[in-house]
Amino acid sequence: MSLIQQQNMPIEKTLKWTSIKFLKHVPPDLTLTPADKVRFCEAVSRTSEGEWILTRETICCAGAQRCFGWLKGADRDLAWDLAEKLEVSATTAGTTIADVPILPERFDAVWVGTDTTPDVYVSYVPPETAMRIVRTWQRIYGKSLPVNISGIMSVCGSAVVNSYVNHTVSLTFGCPDSRRYGGIQPEQLVVALPADLLTKMRRLSEDL
Repeated sequence: MSLIQQQNMPIEKTLKWTSIKFLKHVPPDLTLTPADKVRFCEAVSRTSEGEWILTRETICCAGAQRCFGWLKGADRDLAWDLAEKLEVSATTAGTTIADVPILPERFDAVWVGTDTTPDVYVSYVPPETAMRIVRTWQRIYGKSLPVNISGIMSVCGSAVVNSYVNHTVSLTFGCPDSRRYGGIQPEQLVVALPADLLTKMRRLSEDL
């Protein structure tokens, strides 16, 4: 199953986690590959339909391709596009893009909604749930959670890849595309964390 649900919580507060695994090689069985190109955030929001195996060829978002390491040397072109959208200089846009991490290892595919030893979990949560996650993190590490908030490449890079690379809880309010295509509701924000950290945190909190 692609979603973890805590059944002992009221249904309106049930927390759902979507599992993400990075694959070194594309599996020979391509039945989980989408028939049409999708955005990564869209695939995350549609895991109730089943699992997805995404490759460079099946992801239509240049930002996600860049964060997964499939679009080398494209930051300058992305910066020009972002500068126009944000009405800022290309230099400012470039700095903003550079702040979003890229996978340091080579992966050929991303498995969304897998049961097979996930690397990262991601969820769309209300602010109160985000507060509980942060407080649980503080119980483990004994300090405040350092968070870099970005409004670009939010689900793919600022949340999922950031959690994988920096082994931390990532929070983001989404970006225009992820809120349009990725199913993020107006009252929700995005949280991601490494799979082993979620396991540790769930030992301390029944709400996770």
